[in-house]
Amino acid sequence: MPSWVGASLGSQGLRLPLLQSLPMLQIVAAAKRAGLALGLRERLKHAVRCTFGVPLAPPTLPRSPPAAERARRRVFALPRPVSMVVLLSPGLPCRLEPSLSAAAVCWRRAGDVVVAVATCEGWLELLAGGGGGARRGGGRRFWVLQEGARAGQPGPLLRALSAGDVTSGGRCMGAARSDADSALLARNQALAAARSSPLVAAAAPSAAASQAEALPAEAPRWSTLEEGGQLRRERELQMLLSLAQLSEAPSCLEALLSAGASVETLRSSSIEGVHAIARRAGLPVGQRARLTNAVRSHLHREPAAPQDRQETKNGDRLELRDV
Repeated sequence: MPSWVGASLGSQGLRLPLLQSLPMLQIVAAAKRAGLALGLRERLKHAVRCTFGVPLAPPTLPRSPPAAERARRRVFALPRPVSMVVLLSPGLPCRLEPSLSAAAVCWRRAGDVVVAVATCEGWLELLAGGGGGARRGGGRRFWVLQEGARAGQPGPLLRALSAGDVTSGGRCMGAARSDADSALLARNQALAAARSSPLVAAAAPSAAASQAEALPAEAPRWSTLEEGGQLRRERELQMLLSLAQLSEAPSCLEALLSAGASVETLRSSSIEGVHAIARRAGLPVGQRARLTNAVRSHLHREPAAPQDRQETKNGDRLELRDV
């Protein structure tokens, strides 16, 4: 901006600490009194949003975060819109607010290219249309989770679109997952819609309801960052549990998925690492032993533990001793 702008704003009593604390309407009013034209006022607003951020908008949903929490959260505008690629399979929910409890109003499939315009504590604000030519101030906007660790994922749920990426029809060809995940995306959408329903929220928890159904759609139980996609991950785990003679225990599959396990992670882990994953999933000692033998035989290609051995539990450590 021109050098005289600083002097004009200073004549109205605006200083950097005030720009951080004053509401945007008061900043714009002071800039107008200082004689700044509309274009300069818009540039000043954008600079304040990028540097200091603005408080999160007033709550619009009954299940929004508490007012005290919202007062501490600020939205920082990005200097320019950034194209991002969705990595989460089968899809990433777009929420009305940056909160895992906010309603998911639409979804972006793995491989979709979206446009981020702001950030707030690990969340990205997206333009609803996803087009790079959309005006910054117009159109509806949604929030998607960027920091996967907040939902138990091992990495970010989106990455920046690079110059070498090939896109077609709003999708990145190198990051697109199989269309076979479409059925799982519909399942996740149905679960998210049920969780955000006022009738479901007001009802007492059912004894038959699974604890995993309360997890957000971004959690490892329902989604994955692995290139094979969520459908392949679930099918491979089912096959491994069948080899371990655990296919009759559906809770075992659900527990492993909720712990972020996959055949690939079990293959790349040591036997001690497999024990740690099984313990984290809450599997009983006998199921841990069967799973470990199956991993050793079918993934690590090592001889299975002899059947004439007895398993004993010593604290959190599983020991095998001759009978």
